[in-house]
Amino acid sequence: MSNYIYVEPGYVPMGWIGTDPLGSGATGAWFKKLWIGGTSTSNAPIVADSSGNVTINGASLTVDTSASGSSITTAITTSAILSSYTGLSVSGANGQAGVLGNSGTFGFFAADSSGDTWVALEYSYGGSPSLTLQTWSGGSVVASATLLPNELKITGLPSSSPGAGTKQFYYNPSTNVVYFAA
Repeated sequence: MSNYIYVEPGYVPMGWIGTDPLGSGATGAWFKKLWIGGTSTSNAPIVADSSGNVTINGASLTVDTSASGSSITTAITTSAILSSYTGLSVSGANGQAGVLGNSGTFGFFAADSSGDTWVALEYSYGGSPSLTLQTWSGGSVVASATLLPNELKITGLPSSSPGAGTKQFYYNPSTNVVYFAA
């Protein structure tokens, strides 16, 4: 009795389970192409092709990071926070972080577990290059700083001095001047 299942339509090896019938000594399973999940090959969310490329559509990957059951959920998806971006998002109990991009922009972000408060660093390379650091709360930009080739733009500054020794910038709307509280 053999200790493997060997699939060979038209005498071309497509896969085996058990011990490699071709004599490598390996035990386990091998398939030339593999679909996982869904109701057929046309809607399987995980596909591995003969070149080793793995495609995951609409699914997430959970990695157990310790024997105690602490886990991190990693998903390649359009971020719920930054809806115009796609990329890699890593989520855990305390929040999420990711590397995102779209046409002409690349960036990083981190958010609290509710997704309500987050910070993003974004590099735009289409047209005039810029580097922007933003903080968000409740779906709105709280403050941002953008560095352009010949300009620095800062938003969200306090409109009065935060006090001596705070080492913060602030904006005086009556004089239209930015100050530094040393």
